[in-house]
Amino acid sequence: MVTLAPRGRYSAGEPRAAEISDVMWVFATPEAQLEHVSIRSGACRIHLGFYSRLDSAAAAEATTAICRRALASSPLLRGWEVAALGPAPEGPGPGPDPGLDPAP
Repeated sequence: MVTLAPRGRYSAGEPRAAEISDVMWVFATPEAQLEHVSIRSGACRIHLGFYSRLDSAAAAEATTAICRRALASSPLLRGWEVAALGPAPEGPGPGPDPGLDPAP
């Protein structure tokens, strides 16, 4: 999980979630093994959830690298910075896919 916040007095407005997702995919390398980016924005905050096939430590490192490249290079994210980095919340998984037959 990554939270972005405006740096200083930023008043240009928040980019749309789809635009942010596109930017993150542009800066993701194949080595990041990224599967999905989830985005939720609120009052001057953008919360991103990165889902990767890597183990936790490697996924955190890859996520940080993606965000650094995006913040340094994307005009869309000019004026934003990483406010918080953290693991995904713990909790029960979504359960079995209802479209799959259970194992015999």
